[in-house]
This record gives sequence, structure tokens and C-alpha cells, in this order.
Amino acid sequence: MILNTRKRNTTAFTFMAWASFIGAFLAMFIGIYTLEESLSVKGYFAVCALFLTMSAFVLQKVIRDNLEDSYDSRKRNTSAFTFLAWSYDDAPLQAVEKVTEEL
Repeated sequence: MILNTRKRNTTAFTFMAWASFIGAFLAMFIGIYTLEESLSVKGYFAVCALFLTMSAFVLQKVIRDNLEDSYDSRKRNTSAFTFLAWSYDDAPLQAVEKVTEEL
């Protein structure tokens, strides 16, 4: 099994992504908390915000997994590589083997 040790994102980009997510999440709930509506309206907005956040994570994971699965199953080899592999003629190798057998 070959392990991919290449990191897709830098540490700074990862930090920026988490910091912006946490900042937006806090701003949203501060806005809901300071909203001048009844508790039931605030609760509705909070539950909708949590559901939207959770569904965004799940959707992102499903899309990524589907793309990785389709890449692994269909794109292991390019069409050019497959064509060359199937159309390979080993006559030059046979000639080399014949010469080495004569030696």
C-alpha cells in the first residue's frame, strides 16, 4: 500500500480556513443572541444555522469522496497510456533477447 505523504494545504491556509469558519459561526450566533425577537424565533434561527452548518460539512465530504472514488476507478491510467500499453509491440525486445542468447 502506498501512502500519500503530500499535504494538500499549508498550515497557514488551514489556520485561515478554521479561523474564518469559527469567526463566521460566532458572528452568526452573536447576531441571533442579540436579535430582538422572541425565544422561539431565536431558537428556530439557531437550529436552522446548526443544520445548515452540519449539512454543508456532510455535502462537502460526499462530493469529495465521490470525486476521489471516480478518479481512482476511471483515471488510474490515462487513455494515452492505455493505448500505448495495449498496442505495444515487443519485437525490439525479442531481437535483443536473440542477440544476448547468441553471446
